[in-house]
Amino acid sequence: MRLIFPQRSQSHTEEEAEESTGSATLCGHRSKGKNAFFFLLVFLSVSRPTTPSSPPLWSLRLLFWREVYSSNSVHKGGFMANLLFQSGEKVLFIGDSITDCGRREDKAMLGHGYVRKVTELITAKYPEHRIGYVNKGISGDIVEGLEKRWETDVIAEEPHWLSIKIGINNASRQLNEGVATADYLPKWEATYRRILDRARNALTPGLFLWEIFYVDTDVASPRSLDIAAYNDAIHRLAEEFNARLIRTQEAFKLAAAARPSALWTTQDGVHPNAEGHTLMALAFLRQAGW
Repeated sequence: MRLIFPQRSQSHTEEEAEESTGSATLCGHRSKGKNAFFFLLVFLSVSRPTTPSSPPLWSLRLLFWREVYSSNSVHKGGFMANLLFQSGEKVLFIGDSITDCGRREDKAMLGHGYVRKVTELITAKYPEHRIGYVNKGISGDIVEGLEKRWETDVIAEEPHWLSIKIGINNASRQLNEGVATADYLPKWEATYRRILDRARNALTPGLFLWEIFYVDTDVASPRSLDIAAYNDAIHRLAEEFNARLIRTQEAFKLAAAARPSALWTTQDGVHPNAEGHTLMALAFLRQAGW
């Protein structure tokens, strides 16, 4: 089994989103001394200016270090010891353009979005862990597309942990085709259930299921996507398959309410900008015991 470890980001070409939203994908780039170190970070952070349309850098740094220092459960190295992923294990991420995020132009094949941020933060915090990461996102994909490539892209990879982020393109197609949710969603949920069954029967991996999201405050003319109905289905599947649920829609809603002037996507409500991908990474890491 070939394990892939995070490397320094390479330059990449921005990938056009294949969804009907029509917007391009943008991927952003315990002692007495503890308190002194923390306040030094705050001082350095606030000294750097930010643009009005994005969250200030100091707030993101504070969020990061709050996560690092939020637990009393530490080992001799000073880090939290409750990460779910262990050395020698493989974590596979699969989904659409939000997961893909230019992975084909990246030497490590991880892309430049939330997947890379997750791997970098885990590696930085747990340097002793030798964890393998695989990104199988494909721009524009739908749940039916996952089913077609499930054998080669998931089963054959034999991951110990499987993260699935899918559904926004289905919601977009449903709206464009004028199909009622009551007619469209049951078929979508049934397909999603089939691939989860196949993974459980062949691999029994630990599962992470992501809510789909739409940040309508980032869009001049928001679309009427039935996000809540899809997320209700994802919640049912997460409970049925004992998966860890990543509440992405809730996370973006809270972030947008806390800072109304900020943008969290590339102004299409769908594709996260750099701050949006960081928000997604932190939401995932909380469920992973980071």
